[in-house]
Amino acid sequence: DFDRDIVVFKGEALGSSVACGVSREVLEDHFGADNLDKTGRVEAFLKNRSKIELLIRTKYLTWPVEEPDSVLLKTLDVEKLAQATARQRV
Repeated sequence: DFDRDIVVFKGEALGSSVACGVSREVLEDHFGADNLDKTGRVEAFLKNRSKIELLIRTKYLTWPVEEPDSVLLKTLDVEKLAQATARQRV
């Protein structure tokens, strides 16, 4: 969604679609997309999709839901969520 400066993709929870989004700042601050154009940010998302999906899944399942059928990953979320996902793997 170039108008909102986020990468959007569909997830699923309990058989229902969930609109997932990743802010430009997340891609720049945590996934190497700093100073890249829109196409470069999409490529950074695709390169790191599995990590991003894990962070979004964790946020959606464990944090208060901002909107029932959507979740947006923000740059301030990433460090907290990364710590939570690391604990889950142990």
